Amino acid sequence: MNDERGRKSPLHRRWPDGIDGTGSKLVTGPEPRAQSPKPECLIKVYSVGGGAAKSPLYGIWDVTAMRVDGEALPPIVTDPTRWHRVIFDGLPWGTAIQRMDDSFVRGQATIDASARTVTFTGQGRQGPRLVRLIYFRPTERQLVLDGQIDGSDVSIQLSLVDLDQFALLNRGFRWVQEYPFNP
Repeated sequence: MNDERGRKSPLHRRWPDGIDGTGSKLVTGPEPRAQSPKPECLIKVYSVGGGAAKSPLYGIWDVTAMRVDGEALPPIVTDPTRWHRVIFDGLPWGTAIQRMDDSFVRGQATIDASARTVTFTGQGRQGPRLVRLIYFRPTERQLVLDGQIDGSDVSIQLSLVDLDQFALLNRGFRWVQEYPFNP
């Protein structure tokens, strides 16, 4: 197929394979893929990717109350010890604790559903830290963590954040916006 100047179009080329008796066949469109996806790629998708099983505590949890040695810690924005949020991603290394001053402590969380324990492993100021807490869920949207952190008894009450409150999920996708969206 030639254009108006007599040049060959890049979308039409001849591949030798002898299918039509002339030793070539006409192929239109982009070059075909050499292979289909390898099974290893699919295994990764279902073991660590979007198809992987989620943790039993998956989600974003807001801390509603935190007690250390029986004393309630008020939600003061400048308090670096009180937790603001706990985020359990689907993967063990995707756990983060957000403090009230909006700093994050990232690490791993190993959840043992039969023993109802959460083991946080993270990097502290003095090196690696290991914190094991017992959890229970009074309701589907509530979580309580009890245990010891740095020798102090802690009790943390959390509530699950509804993901539909985020504009990315509740507003819908729009290619074109007629009006600016400034929430």
